[in-house]
Amino acid sequence: MSRKITATINIENIDNASDYRFFSETIEIGRISPLSFLEAGSSDYKEKHFYWQNADQTLTIVGLGHAKVITSTEDDKRFLEVSRRWKELCAVLIKEEKDIAPVLFGGFSFDPKSIKSSEWDRFPSAFFVVPSFQLISKNGQMF
Repeated sequence: MSRKITATINIENIDNASDYRFFSETIEIGRISPLSFLEAGSSDYKEKHFYWQNADQTLTIVGLGHAKVITSTEDDKRFLEVSRRWKELCAVLIKEEKDIAPVLFGGFSFDPKSIKSSEWDRFPSAFFVVPSFQLISKNGQMF
């Protein structure tokens, strides 16, 4: 029998990707409502979860926890900084061929130089997360 053993740590605050390994494993599961998955984990991951679905409802992604957060406050270099840090993280990703790569989920501000209203003050110009647990529902299959 082949087994994978790994320790689960929070790598959210580790900036040097060479200091750790990033592990991903994909398992196909039976039918579960993505909303049920979100609700089941939302109490353990308060303010650290997301739900996204495309317009034709063929792809749904639910994320719980923040295994890694990538942010940028450098308005002019935010795209390059996030891209560089994501590539560094992917370079230490350990997964088998059959495994689905994790999703980096988040967004950039539209105009970082505009005056922000108070409700957006706490957000950086770029904020992205790699969830600790991710459910993907694609064309009726669940992973």
